[in-house]
Amino acid sequence: FNIGPYPELDTANCLAYVDILFFAKDNCNNFSSDTSRFNTGDNEAPLVLNPPVNITVSCDENIPSYTPQFIDNCDANPTISSESISTKGTNPLLCNYYQFTITKTWTATDQCGNSTFVIWIVTVKDTVAPISLDNLEDMTLDCSEEIPSSDISFTDNCSIVNFTLEENSTYDTDPGQCAHYSYTIFRHYIAKDVCQNTLDTTQYLTIKDTVAPYLLASDTLDLPCMDTAEIKGILQSLILDNCTENVTIQITELAQPDSLDCKTGLIRRFEIIASDICRNELIDTIVIKMVD
Repeated sequence: FNIGPYPELDTANCLAYVDILFFAKDNCNNFSSDTSRFNTGDNEAPLVLNPPVNITVSCDENIPSYTPQFIDNCDANPTISSESISTKGTNPLLCNYYQFTITKTWTATDQCGNSTFVIWIVTVKDTVAPISLDNLEDMTLDCSEEIPSSDISFTDNCSIVNFTLEENSTYDTDPGQCAHYSYTIFRHYIAKDVCQNTLDTTQYLTIKDTVAPYLLASDTLDLPCMDTAEIKGILQSLILDNCTENVTIQITELAQPDSLDCKTGLIRRFEIIASDICRNELIDTIVIKMVD
């Protein structure tokens, strides 16, 4: 008993087995026997060394690479097959072009037909709203400044963008009204990408006329001899406003000179009061030196 030879295992036979006969004998030479069968074939499937982890990526990101590695207890080179199924659409005007899943399946089969499989699911999503390429901050502008265009540009990380604009204004078309120069513009933009991610934003533009008319002359002006009407005409031509030509002008001589003979030099003083449509007012005094 307990003496070989023992049978060698047939590793090439996937259905191999070994029958072993067991004997038992006591001191009086009584004995019994029994036979047991041991399956020595390969019934273990391959194992994966790096199981996949399902991931979610943005539509503007690259999908990382992944390849499973399999080992088998008997077969050093199990056969590996793979399959990839994607729900991505073909029309870039539809959301399923940017939001979809990719399901990849790998199956490893050893020489005895034992197999195992792994599944990797990649979920691609578009969750980012468009952004504006232009300045949409609220602004306060002088009535002489250029008003920014409402035709602005939007961009998205993945798809095209469509937007709507609602614009309201307190602007008065009548140049004789202050609201022609001081008013507000309200702009409401709604920008959406193909997957309906939405940018909802507003912009307030406040246009103001806060600048008084001004005089294109210093406090002293040298003129040749002329009458009062001509002096007032010249002074009126030197009064301007930053936003309108509609300026109310009042010119008053402060004191009548003792003599209007300007052959030896004559000094005359005038007070100027000028106001624009929005009641911004200039009050100034100018000295006229008249020499023949």
